[in-house]
Amino acid sequence: LTTVASKDLPVLIDFVLNKTEQLNLTYVGHSLGTTLSYVLLAEKPQYNEKVNLIVSLAPIAFWHPKTLGLLRIAMNAG
Repeated sequence: LTTVASKDLPVLIDFVLNKTEQLNLTYVGHSLGTTLSYVLLAEKPQYNEKVNLIVSLAPIAFWHPKTLGLLRIAMNAG
């Protein structure tokens, strides 16, 4: 999961941005695809500028500002 989010997804995003000559894009993910976007943006914050909107269809989790601390703890523990 982490490999796909941190290595494969950035390549795909950069490919689309290069081909379309755009600065950012809208990411649409379904189920696992939503989780991949969350992991990518948490691990590689520079992609926050490249993704202007995430549309999460059937997400595995919903993030709320109160849970961000727990998310960081979980990521550091894994």
